[in-house]
Amino acid sequence: MIKDICVHLDGSADDDAKLALAGQIASLFDSHVTGLFLNLLPELHLGQIADADITAMLVAREADIRARGNATERALTERVLALTTLGEVRRYDIHGGAIWNAVATEARVSDLLVATRPYEVDGPSRWPHVVEAAVFESGRGVLLVPAQAKMEGAGIGTALVAWQDTREAARAVSEAMPLLKHADRVIVGMVEGDRADAAGRVPGADIARHLHRHGVAVEIRQIAGWLASSEALLNELEETGAGLAVLGAYGHSRLREWILGGVTREFLTRCPVPMVIAH
Repeated sequence: MIKDICVHLDGSADDDAKLALAGQIASLFDSHVTGLFLNLLPELHLGQIADADITAMLVAREADIRARGNATERALTERVLALTTLGEVRRYDIHGGAIWNAVATEARVSDLLVATRPYEVDGPSRWPHVVEAAVFESGRGVLLVPAQAKMEGAGIGTALVAWQDTREAARAVSEAMPLLKHADRVIVGMVEGDRADAAGRVPGADIARHLHRHGVAVEIRQIAGWLASSEALLNELEETGAGLAVLGAYGHSRLREWILGGVTREFLTRCPVPMVIAH
């Protein structure tokens, strides 16, 4: 069950898709929705403290940011309460270095954190530190939404699970299980090949059996003929018309250090639909 949903909001147009998706999920599970608003304050460095003019400028700028934050918070509260009466906005007036702790703290007491997909092929990054903190520090699943996506319909439709026999993939399936139970169709996509293992087990059969025991009917797809796993899985999303992707998050301690071209990085940059990831 997903009873607590935390949604990162910043007052931009990107909030529309996140709130729409959070509202859909909340209606399925009668969930509480918490909007997480990080109001970033200007940094004051040691060299600037000695300069009275710079200090005064930064103090004035901070006061302005706090005042604008008040207006943003009121607007966000109205939007969250329009989704559900079981809602609130939690605001942090913080410097950039405190993002990790704030996000991790809120995500740990939620069942799911919803955020914007952080990267674009050609375009600015969107709050990558929020995604980093949620993935690597919260112990929870993270639902990432493409920037300014158009969320249509109330159902989940088809879900594609990118499966490997790894801890990260297992965590992602576990975190996404409530959503998979509500999907019309669940496909387990595997790029490893179609041969049985040493014990004679067919790849994907065990995870399919596990999902079936949770009431999830599964199709296993062995995806062949691709040089890159990311391209194979992204193509499978398009071919199946899936509206949700589920995959393990692989990499080092920070997303920005991941090797360009890896499956996780490619999905964080190009996945056209919402995706549940977990580490």
